[in-house]
Amino acid sequence: MKKLNWTVDVFLGLVVAALVFFFAYVVAAPISPAPISSARRDTVLITMPGGEGSGVLVSKYVEGHWHTYVWTAAHVILNKGAVETDIKVTDWKQQRSAARIIAYSEKYELALLEISKPDYSMNSVRFYHGAPPDIGTPVFHIGNFYGSKAPDSYSGGFLSSTNWLPHYYQFNCLIYPGSSGGGFFTATGECLGLADKRCEEGIAIALPSQLIETWAKTHDLNYFLP
Repeated sequence: MKKLNWTVDVFLGLVVAALVFFFAYVVAAPISPAPISSARRDTVLITMPGGEGSGVLVSKYVEGHWHTYVWTAAHVILNKGAVETDIKVTDWKQQRSAARIIAYSEKYELALLEISKPDYSMNSVRFYHGAPPDIGTPVFHIGNFYGSKAPDSYSGGFLSSTNWLPHYYQFNCLIYPGSSGGGFFTATGECLGLADKRCEEGIAIALPSQLIETWAKTHDLNYFLP
């Protein structure tokens, strides 16, 4: 009988060890470098006289040239309610170009820009499609923490809620001024949404990619979707 108990104890110990290994290295495994590198290339710094923010790139090849657009949060390009006109965009390679506003919505907290320079970028973000991910899904954010003071910054975390306000996503990624408009990405590099003006330090709120697509299609802006 004692030998049987010892065998059971060993078996249970092995099961517990396997579960610990599974949750530590599979479920909670760090996100691999490849999707992070891709998201960094798809993210830009947006600067204006009134402030700084982030955005994600969409590129289209038309008539022999790449034309590049930026999805961002509306409040990034608004200065005390007035629309900014002197907008500059800087990518991960420090390429800088002027940009103009194509459309924006304060209600949706969303803006679409066009970069003036042809062949500025061939990078294009991938929006997430499908049902909302499960709570606890690993995610990461790429943005420009405090704008140009800490550009191209990474922050990791998990999906906390899919029904904030409602329909908005909540994450526990670190967010700071300058992060607004930057993307939240899945472990495979798909953009779940963009950082919203309701973000605070420790509480990250995002407009989901599904709502971005809904708004774009409603306003005949399908072409600018990735």
